Amino acid sequence: MKEITLEGCSAENLMGYLKALGIFRIVAGQKEPTIKARWKGQHFCLLSEEMSSPEELREFLLNKYKPSPIASPWNGGSGFYKSDISARKNIQTLLESSRERLSNYQAVIRKIHRIQEELEISEKKPDDNLKSLLISTLRARMPDDFIRWIDSAMALLSTRQDYLPLLGSGGNDGRMDFAKSFIDNLLLADIHETPDATSQKWLAASLFATPVNRLKKGPVGQFYPGRRGGANAISTGYERDSVVNPWDYLFNLEGTLMFSSAVTKKYLSEEGSSFAFTIRHIPLGTTESVSGQDAQSRGEIWLPAWQRWAGIEEVTHLFQEGRAEVKQHLVTTTSDFARAVAGLQVDRGLESFYRFSFFERHGQSHLAVLQDHFKVPDREIKHLDLFDELDIWLNRYRRYLSGNKTASEQKKRLYQKIENLLYNYCKTEKNRYLTQLLIELGEAEQNLARSASKRDPNKIFPSPLSLSAAWAPACYDGSVEYRIALSIASLLPAQNQKPIRCYFENVSENGRSWLTEEKNTITHSSNLYVNLNEILRRRLLESEKSHDGGYAIGQKGGYPLSHVDFQQFLEGNFHKEKTLQFLYGLMLINWTSFPFITSKDPSDIPFLLSSEIAALKLLFLTDDTRLVIPDTEKHVPIETSVPSLLLAHNYRRALDLCRRRLSYSGYPFPSLEKDFTPAYRAQNMTSSLLLPLKRTTVDLFCKKLHIKKQQYQEA
Repeated sequence: MKEITLEGCSAENLMGYLKALGIFRIVAGQKEPTIKARWKGQHFCLLSEEMSSPEELREFLLNKYKPSPIASPWNGGSGFYKSDISARKNIQTLLESSRERLSNYQAVIRKIHRIQEELEISEKKPDDNLKSLLISTLRARMPDDFIRWIDSAMALLSTRQDYLPLLGSGGNDGRMDFAKSFIDNLLLADIHETPDATSQKWLAASLFATPVNRLKKGPVGQFYPGRRGGANAISTGYERDSVVNPWDYLFNLEGTLMFSSAVTKKYLSEEGSSFAFTIRHIPLGTTESVSGQDAQSRGEIWLPAWQRWAGIEEVTHLFQEGRAEVKQHLVTTTSDFARAVAGLQVDRGLESFYRFSFFERHGQSHLAVLQDHFKVPDREIKHLDLFDELDIWLNRYRRYLSGNKTASEQKKRLYQKIENLLYNYCKTEKNRYLTQLLIELGEAEQNLARSASKRDPNKIFPSPLSLSAAWAPACYDGSVEYRIALSIASLLPAQNQKPIRCYFENVSENGRSWLTEEKNTITHSSNLYVNLNEILRRRLLESEKSHDGGYAIGQKGGYPLSHVDFQQFLEGNFHKEKTLQFLYGLMLINWTSFPFITSKDPSDIPFLLSSEIAALKLLFLTDDTRLVIPDTEKHVPIETSVPSLLLAHNYRRALDLCRRRLSYSGYPFPSLEKDFTPAYRAQNMTSSLLLPLKRTTVDLFCKKLHIKKQQYQEA
């Protein structure tokens, strides 16, 4: 068997990829049904039993290739109406050819003419109603090889046509009719006669990338932006003409026939398409707005590359039935497709995908731009199941943006960032993308919360986002900022207290709906300490309403802090803004079902906190770590005036109250400094009272005050 590498068929431009499919189709259908193909790097390879050299392939295509009957009589300028003078002339030239290889093409054109006469639409381009009638009639009466072209250009639905982005809006892109250009290039390649030496050189260049001069001036369409002319097309001048190798264009359009839709079997969604690997475009890696970029894009297509040898039936099935799914749902967006690939929920045996988007250049003309080369991982990417929790929320967010012309640019940018991070994580599995995604989700939720009370009840509005506890360890970046934010966000409320999230967003306590009447939120500040001090004040007031009249800062913490992190919080040796960003994301988690985290204490870092700080903090612990009055079941009471005293810099009074409260509760200890001047800012000290501590950290505080462990354990 002979392996033939087609260096002229590169997957890095759309024309090169489609050429490869077209050549494979032609050879398998017209010469060697058992031929196999694969991608080797970016080039296409054939494995042949009958052809012993590349020259045999070239000779067959040059003299025996029979073009598929491609024509678009439903389009103006297609050559089937009296006003299409030059196009009609080329069709007539094709009809007058005596070459046997064109006989089927000629029969199809003549049958189209007869149908036009029957429907009385041969004078001018039909209107929408007659166009639909013409297309349905052609599909009912034309041979299968022509129906394949119809099904590649469009899917006939009950109320409309759905178009494959590869072929524009039914086989045309703006004023360019692809079928007309196919016939033009067929004549340029001399297929209607005996191909001359120039045509032979063009063919060799198309197949094997051999150097060639004098390419023909002509439209290349959206398929090869590098050969498209116009203003600023080259660096040495202001503009140049568009040039095309006729054989490139012929094989390119032959390749699009691999995408003929099996619409009667397909699973059309509201936003989806009936064509394989074709989705709506979401702008990723750009700074343009969602609405603006979507308006300029006709969609995108992910073109698969495979490394193992495959026959024509297998590849045809891939392109006609190939799909990507996420949890048994057909993908509709770029990030969905990335999730499907990362989760190995695509047709197996694929090595990578070339992602092309179709952007409007000028007027109604488009260009196919290679956005990315996305490799299929050899195993399922971890944490993908977390993204399932975002599906409903993202769909509602997307619909909200598309249906709301007054939606702010900030909301659009946040949505784009979220899609971008989903995509990048699926491609790279780098934790930093997952961590940043949590931050952006938090910011997006804050933005939505500010708009919730002003929303139009008749318009779609995303419900509050609720995440599972699995997000917390998955997004952990190892930073002290994350640990501090996690300790605050996971602080469960005691009786009559509200979850941390309710202080920042006007949501119900279960986090599932927006509140439009009751106002629970604090006045937001960019200063983390200010926010925490206000939450501490609210918590103490709320807990006063409990049945026993006691005070509490919270029931327990999902991630209580070690003495090292607590000290860094006091000293302010961390990024406060980053911590607040983490907090906004982490508080979206439903903490009630969280398996509380345990972690090792840093044994090599000494305990440096003073006795005075220990005395202050021992009165402000979560219920699961609070000291209990000996021989009772009651907690040591909290001194509620301490936070305001600290903020007023009345440290002596605050410490005296703490010492007395602990002593009266059965925990006497040596006297503290009378003139205590803390090394920390008052705001830091006050807000630290809200933080949950690990039991081992509480032990260190008690040891600092010479309170024996058995005292509070026995109590």
